[in-house]
Amino acid sequence: MVFAAQRFGTEKIGKAFGPITSVWFISLAAIGIYNIVDAPEVLKAFNPWWAIRFFMEHSWHGIFILGAVVLAVTGGEALYADMGHFGAKPIRHAWYFFVLPCLVLNYLGQGALVLNHPEALKNPFFEAVPPWALYPKLILATIAAVIASQSVITGAFSVSRQAMQLGYIPRMRIKHTSHDTIGQIYIPGINWGIAVMVIGLVLAFRSSSNLAVAYGISVSATMLIDTLLLALVARSLWPKARNWILPLCVVFFIIDLGFVIANGAKLLQGAWFPVVLGIFLFTMMRTWRRGRELLRDEIRKDGIRLDTFLPGLMLAPPVRVPGTAVFLTAAPPVAPHALMRNLKHNKVLRARNVFLRVDALPRP
Repeated sequence: MVFAAQRFGTEKIGKAFGPITSVWFISLAAIGIYNIVDAPEVLKAFNPWWAIRFFMEHSWHGIFILGAVVLAVTGGEALYADMGHFGAKPIRHAWYFFVLPCLVLNYLGQGALVLNHPEALKNPFFEAVPPWALYPKLILATIAAVIASQSVITGAFSVSRQAMQLGYIPRMRIKHTSHDTIGQIYIPGINWGIAVMVIGLVLAFRSSSNLAVAYGISVSATMLIDTLLLALVARSLWPKARNWILPLCVVFFIIDLGFVIANGAKLLQGAWFPVVLGIFLFTMMRTWRRGRELLRDEIRKDGIRLDTFLPGLMLAPPVRVPGTAVFLTAAPPVAPHALMRNLKHNKVLRARNVFLRVDALPRP
């Protein structure tokens, strides 16, 4: 149903899902506060000394605990994947002033519950819910899971369009679902491709715990790659800011590497799948881009430059016929192949000829 609704556009889906999402996060915060009251000492978790002490006592073995808590620091990347749909400012405000505080309160509440009731460790999220609210919370959690998948789908549309513009994947049909916002799009090929893969994954992994293993390595590796990309961008484009951004990237790199190593220990339990999938997609995208570069080089090598071709037409003009012809070209300095073929076989040239190239401007 979620995939079938994508064709109606992000705006319509957002109006339906937005209020439910707000109720979901408010309920998370309320449940967290409800449990924090019983064990306020859990607020000491804000002190980083406890984390440092944990690793001092457990040495390098402590790194494997990161594989169990990695899902607590995920989710934000799905928000930022939707940058093309909503812009930076709304995402920052939603994250810092609403989503993040609600999540922190809920995790602190789960910690407070475990401090008072260690047996709740098996499922602290639902154990933290008051008995009277359990079934409503279960229904709301199911709906929230569907909505969370929505953010990933819309993010996939944004990333796919960027990949098309950069020449990493074939061009696909893009449906614009808004008259005002250029970032709100729907790509049928990507939508149904994801649908097929999701169904296959569910049938293969069979349980949410198995899927969590695969999700952990993919998200932690994504964070590591983002840190490296940030360092590259800062070094190349931000000469004034890189003096403080690069040391910060080193800190992030160490933390992200710890998460990757911790989740890498589960490689044979299902973490291999996103690694294999990532290598496959990377290979396909690099192959496609390299193929386009080779094709473009061949066209330029074998083609006739316009500054040579047009003067030649004046010396030996072909037969002109009424009308307008539009020739698409990806290499403006070179005469389009379709034009050359038309002249070779039909021996005629239209009265007006347009060489058309489509460029995506680098601004919203």
